[in-house]
Amino acid sequence: MKPGLYVHFPFCRSSCAYCAFYSVPCGGGKGVPEQEFISSLKREAASRFGSRGPNCDTLYLGGGSPGLLSGHGIEEIMELARGVFGVDDEAEISIELNPEDVSPHRLELLASAGVNRMVLGVQTLDAAAHSVIGRSTKLCTCEVLDVFFAAGGFSHCVDVIYGIPGQSMKELENVLETLISYRPAHVSAYMLTLEHGTPLAERMTADDAFEKHQAESFRVLCSQLHSAGYEQYEVSNFSLLGFHSRHNMKYWDFSPYIGLGPSAHSFFGGYRTHNPPDASLYMDGAYMEPELDSRGEKSAMAEFLMTGLRLAAGISLERFARVFGRGLPAESAQILERLEDEGLLEVVALTGNIRIPADKIILTDSIVFRLTEPLL
Repeated sequence: MKPGLYVHFPFCRSSCAYCAFYSVPCGGGKGVPEQEFISSLKREAASRFGSRGPNCDTLYLGGGSPGLLSGHGIEEIMELARGVFGVDDEAEISIELNPEDVSPHRLELLASAGVNRMVLGVQTLDAAAHSVIGRSTKLCTCEVLDVFFAAGGFSHCVDVIYGIPGQSMKELENVLETLISYRPAHVSAYMLTLEHGTPLAERMTADDAFEKHQAESFRVLCSQLHSAGYEQYEVSNFSLLGFHSRHNMKYWDFSPYIGLGPSAHSFFGGYRTHNPPDASLYMDGAYMEPELDSRGEKSAMAEFLMTGLRLAAGISLERFARVFGRGLPAESAQILERLEDEGLLEVVALTGNIRIPADKIILTDSIVFRLTEPLL
């Protein structure tokens, strides 16, 4: 099984109030230390894999705001990926973009460099909701969408956020209706979460009204996307036929992936490692090797269940046994049976997989917690 390759570009114009990912604001995008970062990427790849690493069948440039990279920077990263990791000719190559990054020239440059999947961080088209969540980029508009979807040579994907306080169901429906009219190949829809330590969490409370609003927003979101022909293959991800995110599937189905860059995580050779979230340390040459995650077998089992049950296809207990060399621990197996009896888990007739029924997806977090609690 070939791994995926993830490159974390941590720099962004400024931080969004809801974002808990590691990022380094750089004053509107000026003064990004692009060459120092790319030199450090090369150093990390050489240190970990020498002149030749494993072949990869996906490449994902995330962040941060990788759309800040120059054309030359993108080409250098692509050269590194192809030179060290032998990225397949048919590889899925993705990049995240913000509305400011969208122009005909920019999109053509990325496509000509080999990027075949672009993910536009729309989040919302609603100015009031944009302000509520503290989105630091400019508001995405239909003019931006027109330019993005008019360009060719790649799959057009979008990210949206739902469950925003103060946004009515009609306003959410209008945002989704507009996006659907452009027929994106893939929609990642993220429920607004109040992440500890973020500015948004300091000024909002996840009370009963907040959670009720989010639940109703989720129902509206699913109904509208399902009606438009999108398959919900993962709790937060919808696609047209054949446009699943091959890279992100590696995270959910316990497949290997390699992460480069500050704060990047890897799951390779049976081990999970991570790079410290420190761009200065990463680029000054003092840091060379990732740190080994000190999680035991039961934590890994819990992760297998947590990520796999997010998928519409569910989890294979046979694969669980192959991965861990044993079946589900007795206490979790008993809870699994109770969840089946309660109608919160079901067996897929064709595959034998265990999954959460479609009408119970909104309860995913609580179902997964019950199943994995003995392992945590």
